[in-house]
Amino acid sequence: MAKKTLVQVSIIVSLALLFWTISFFSYKSIFQKKIAEKTEQTLILDNREVSDISQEKIEEMKEELKVDWIWEETIAEETITKETQTEETQTEETQTEETITTKLEIKEELIENNLLNIDSEKIDTFLNNANKWFFRNFESKWVFTYGYNAYSGRYSTKNNMIRQLMASRLLAEMSLEDENLVNLHKKNLEFMFQYWYKEEGDLGYIYYNDKSKLWAIAMALRTLAYSPYYEEYKEQWEKLVNTILELQQEDGSFLPRYIEPEYAYEKNYLLTFYSGEAILSLIEYYEKTQDKKYLDAAILSQDYYLEEYVENLEENYYPAYVPWHTMSLNKLYYITRDKKYADAIFVLNDKLLEIQDVGEDERFRWRFFNPLFAQYGTPHSSSDGVYTEWLAYAREIARELWDEIHMEKYEQALKLAVGNLVNLQYTEKDSELVFYPILQWAVKTKIGNRDTRIDTTQHAMDGFRKIRSLVNK
Repeated sequence: MAKKTLVQVSIIVSLALLFWTISFFSYKSIFQKKIAEKTEQTLILDNREVSDISQEKIEEMKEELKVDWIWEETIAEETITKETQTEETQTEETQTEETITTKLEIKEELIENNLLNIDSEKIDTFLNNANKWFFRNFESKWVFTYGYNAYSGRYSTKNNMIRQLMASRLLAEMSLEDENLVNLHKKNLEFMFQYWYKEEGDLGYIYYNDKSKLWAIAMALRTLAYSPYYEEYKEQWEKLVNTILELQQEDGSFLPRYIEPEYAYEKNYLLTFYSGEAILSLIEYYEKTQDKKYLDAAILSQDYYLEEYVENLEENYYPAYVPWHTMSLNKLYYITRDKKYADAIFVLNDKLLEIQDVGEDERFRWRFFNPLFAQYGTPHSSSDGVYTEWLAYAREIARELWDEIHMEKYEQALKLAVGNLVNLQYTEKDSELVFYPILQWAVKTKIGNRDTRIDTTQHAMDGFRKIRSLVNK
């Protein structure tokens, strides 16, 4: 009996285990099938708009699948975070590289193209109008009208060979750019050599009012250097340069006159105007002939005046020598690449800026006159024009050396100087033109003086032409 009972119990236990096993595997199969179905639903949902899936449905699916989505989301967030951090790091590195590259490209572009940030339209408008006056002021006898008095309505009876020759040099340069001006230049050149040029043996010179000045000789030489007819005047050209060398002393200094006047004068004062122009004429003669003899002569004199005018600046400074020496130093730097010439330009032009008016009076602002330095002379637009031109040459060298401090300093000074000269140009708004239309587009002598002179407009034109070359280069 007991044995039978034991067998029955064993059978019942075995059946129970069998039922449990079958139920377990059946449930497992059903559960796996359910997961597969929900996974398929998830994949389908992944391709739908998120807005189409309610949060309630998502929670229901989570509960139904018995899956710890929070854990999956955490892992996903960590993965995304790491990927994002990696991407951000890579992005930062890329941005840094791009920034460096961009800065270099901008700097290269500035070096290549944007040499000077000055309103080119303002420059062009001024020049186009000034050109009209310049050629209208050319007399029938092939020389420029020297001056005009806006108070009397009469032309000046005075004349000055240096100022005439500066206008002749400008005309020669412009004739290389515009064939319509070639004949005017030729007639002007013929007048110059017929009435002002003299010779003594191998020496040629400009003679006027019983005097022959170094500056006038140098300017005649420079006029031929820019002339399309310089080959026709080669003999006169050689004799002019011979006279420059005749006036050069062994130490490199110059004598200011070939033919002396009967009255006494201050030689050193005249040389503040004449010496730089003489050096410049020698350099330009060398550029045409490539004869190193004239370059050596120019360097000899330039080095002498570097000591005189730069090293001994405090003892000998006078603004008049800054412009012409700035240009000769500019040319010598490009030829020799000797940095002492560039450094000298910065010393001279930094000093020059001390006299630029940056005061509050709008009538006089931006001119090159400072009442604190009255010993340097009275304000005059011819000075404003020539200082503006040479500041442009100084800015060119600052850019060449990428001296950002001087680039900015000279650019700002040039913007002010341009504004001053634009304000001094006669326009249709000036009431004087009702009575004296001949004045239109000329440059006034200064505020408060409505007279005009050939060099007031010529110097401004030279300055604006140089600025335009830097803006458009």
